[in-house]
This record gives sequence, C-alpha cells and structure tokens, in this order.
Amino acid sequence: MVKPFSKEEIEDTFNNISRLLIEENTIEFKSGYDMNAVKIKDIRFINSEARKLKVITINSEESFYGKIDDYIVRFEDAGLIRIHKSCVINPMHIFRYTYDLVIMNDGSELNISKPYKTKARQQLMNIWRQKNDKFINH
Repeated sequence: MVKPFSKEEIEDTFNNISRLLIEENTIEFKSGYDMNAVKIKDIRFINSEARKLKVITINSEESFYGKIDDYIVRFEDAGLIRIHKSCVINPMHIFRYTYDLVIMNDGSELNISKPYKTKARQQLMNIWRQKNDKFINH
C-alpha cells in the first residue's frame, strides 16, 4: 500500500529540486556581505584582475575576490573554456575566433595564450562541429 505524501513533504521535495536546478545553472559568489548567483548562459567571460574575478554578463559586470584556479573545475563543468591564465569564456557568446584571439559577441577581444591554445582550440572546434552537425542533420 502506498501512503499519500503530506503537503510539507511535497513542498520540501519541490524546494530541493528547485535549489539543485538553480545551482546547476548558476555560479554563486560572495560580494561583500551579499551572495550572488549568475546564470551561466548569461556569462560572456570571466577575467581575473589582481585578486578579483570580474564576471562579464550580457547585462552587467560583477566582481568578487577569488582566483580562477579556485573555481576552474566548476567553470569547466559549466562549459566555460579557459583561454588564458586569467580568463575563461562562454562559447555561447563567441562571435569569431582565430588561432590566438577570441572575439566575443559584444566586441571584446580576448587573447588565447600559448599554454591554453591547443586545448582551447580543440574545445572550440568540437563545439563548432556539434553545432554544424545539428544544423546539417536537421
């Protein structure tokens, strides 16, 4: 026999699922006394300047104390690509890229540094192929 769920159990389950979905699609950071969350799809790129990370989104710029190395696993899991010791990009916002330069759809030009060239180009080519395969096959 199956017991019916209480309203509280349903609400708790719904809140847990909502929290997990938000966490999965955002990057959270502390700025001053406030906790902020930025949607990954809205991030154009993240630059490291001195001891701060500057998050450039489609609507704003946010900054917080930290290092890219402290967040790199989360950034890569979110699909961001490291192109420089101090920069990760969101490939969804790339306008064009060359061997050593990425131009974002807002016009920002970001250099791909030598240590990251091979891996970044490989990741960018894979994304380009996937997009073209979807276009060709549909």
